[in-house]
Amino acid sequence: MRWIAVFGSGGVGRAHPTYKLAQTVGTLLAEAGFGVITGGYFGVMEAASRAAKDVGGRVRSVPCREFSRDQIHPYADEIIWTSRYEDRIRTLIALADGFLVLPGGIGTMAELFYAWSLTQVRAPRHKPLGCIDTEFFRGLVNWLKSYDYIQPPDWERLHIFDRPEEAVNWLKSVLR
Repeated sequence: MRWIAVFGSGGVGRAHPTYKLAQTVGTLLAEAGFGVITGGYFGVMEAASRAAKDVGGRVRSVPCREFSRDQIHPYADEIIWTSRYEDRIRTLIALADGFLVLPGGIGTMAELFYAWSLTQVRAPRHKPLGCIDTEFFRGLVNWLKSYDYIQPPDWERLHIFDRPEEAVNWLKSVLR
């Protein structure tokens, strides 16, 4: 089974549009035969995991003992605890065959940039990296492009999609 890490905000509630987006992502990934791996907490992580489980998918969670949070969502088939935040990101990256990034804050950006930097280091055999929600990511991309530090081949490794269906279809095409 191929595993897709889903990164995004842990702070969005069930009524938030990003939570609903993550539910769609989890459903589509599971229906396509992918396993879903997340950080194990709430928000996007819960939404993608819960939706994947609802349609019979497999779910892994990678929570961290260093965090002050004492609860994780109950939807994982497998829980892989880490001791440190850095180990958590490395474990998520190592276990995933590809990545989908949804809107989020500093932790999400850390995951995005770590995964993106590895696509550069491990080119051409890198893991696919996609972001969903063009509106959210457009400002970041435009700002980064305005400084001209990131070269064209590295931009080609970051894929941004408007709709989750586009992202999952893309993953199916590049991972099969």
